Amino acid sequence: MVTSEADKSKIIEAVTAVVGQYIVKPFNANQLEEKIKAIFQ
Repeated sequence: MVTSEADKSKIIEAVTAVVGQYIVKPFNANQLEEKIKAIFQ
């Protein structure tokens, strides 16, 4: 999930709704790469 929502309660809600990874905008290429790697591990 890519979002501008950085509220911790919203992140917890997304994770409990079976969101694989969560990244908050703005993000850099390294952060995105780490999230993608985590999905495929």
